[in-house]
Amino acid sequence: MLGLVYATARREVADEASDTDVNLLALRCMAELLGVSTDSVTALQLSKRLLRVVTKVMWREAPAPPTKTSTIIILATLAIGALVGYLLGPGAF
Repeated sequence: MLGLVYATARREVADEASDTDVNLLALRCMAELLGVSTDSVTALQLSKRLLRVVTKVMWREAPAPPTKTSTIIILATLAIGALVGYLLGPGAF
């Protein structure tokens, strides 16, 4: 399991997308984790899936909604919470 974490970390900092050593390490660790041989298609697919590089938008890079939208969301949440509290509060049953 620790080998898979190490392979994933090396893949994150690697410059090249096809680092053979990292791929083989991930394949060996996945095969050992599943209890199958390194020739297994299942271990190969899962290790490739684990090391797949996906470009995600980070939270800091994503634009914030406009102030009006945020205010509406906050007020709607407070109104719904107050309504539920009133309906389920003391004396409701």
